[in-house]
Amino acid sequence: MLTQQSYCIKEEILDYELKCGGINMPTTAQEVFTQMVLALSPIERLRLAALILDDLTHSNPSVVAHDDTWSEQDQHDITAFSLQYATTLYPEDEELV
Repeated sequence: MLTQQSYCIKEEILDYELKCGGINMPTTAQEVFTQMVLALSPIERLRLAALILDDLTHSNPSVVAHDDTWSEQDQHDITAFSLQYATTLYPEDEELV
């Protein structure tokens, strides 16, 4: 169990390491994903994704498109994803009929 004093000491050490470069914090989204997010369980990743999306929709509504039309890029993305997913369900070496 951490006492108030041990908590303060650990906090001071962390502050020192951060200021002196002792801890290399990720600086890009890819680094955060690789170094931190991949270590989370699938449930925690979903919670993180929900938190990020919730924050984006509330903090900057202009980021979210509210129209009902799909751009060519949207259609391309969903088609590519669907085909990629289908290949995992139906490998080439199996007959479909």
